[in-house]
Amino acid sequence: MTRVRTLDEVVASSQSASRSLTILLLAFGGLAVVIGGVGVYSLIAYIVSWRTREIGIRLALGAQRWQIVQGVVRQSLVLALGGSAAGLTGAALVGQLLRSFLFGVKPVDPVTFCAVPVLMTLLALIAAWIPARRAASVDPMKTLRSE
Repeated sequence: MTRVRTLDEVVASSQSASRSLTILLLAFGGLAVVIGGVGVYSLIAYIVSWRTREIGIRLALGAQRWQIVQGVVRQSLVLALGGSAAGLTGAALVGQLLRSFLFGVKPVDPVTFCAVPVLMTLLALIAAWIPARRAASVDPMKTLRSE
């Protein structure tokens, strides 16, 4: 006997490949969430930058700052819900195509199909809050004089 090992060592070595793959997939999933959040933030910030003049006019005409924040967040919520619906539809279709590759998971996993849209919608609301606050702090007079 040349390689004497304990049972714990044998079990740990047999699980190391699947553990490494799980950590790698978790890292890629976390990176995807971060990239999604940055993308949503960038999109909302871009939309708000194009609407700066409109927001300045609204504020000059008497709109409250909370109404501006509410409008921007509502717009991002509509985009997030539309993206979630499209993503769920695409995931359901791809899941059916990849059914033979899935082991121990249904093609339409209810936990995943509920958790991911909720997570992405919350992420979109948080990402929209920063541009919304920035839009509400626009000085109407500077905005109107700029053009």
